[in-house]
Amino acid sequence: MGLVAAGNLGSRRRWSQNPVTVFVMGVGGALGAISRYYVSAWASTVAGDALPWGTFTVNVVGSFALGFLLVWLQELAPNDEVRQFAVVGVLGSFTTFSTFSYEAVALARAGEALRASSYLLGSVVFGVVAVILGASLGTAIAGGRG
Repeated sequence: MGLVAAGNLGSRRRWSQNPVTVFVMGVGGALGAISRYYVSAWASTVAGDALPWGTFTVNVVGSFALGFLLVWLQELAPNDEVRQFAVVGVLGSFTTFSTFSYEAVALARAGEALRASSYLLGSVVFGVVAVILGASLGTAIAGGRG
């Protein structure tokens, strides 16, 4: 993405080319990518390789964090750069739905239709539930303002 979403992340987007915003997103992206690597590796080690549990875990954790941060930061972030750092930078590189899609197709192509279907359905359902729970927690912590 050449331009950066700025302002209210939950409504109509404005685009910014502010170099500070782009820089903080890049730093956040680096941290998100590193976090993704370690969380994914940990989950795969713990849960095994019957399904792509690393990606599944990152998607659910990232969805929860996105729901929480979109509400919480809307009320409490001191500026747009903080929101851009956390949501677009860190979570943009932490969550992995492109990898999720690839892995579901790979499972299906390998003749694992049931595993592919379970992986698809589980990721979407748990991801949506995690966003709802994260947004609810963010609203509760922000004092019901979100």
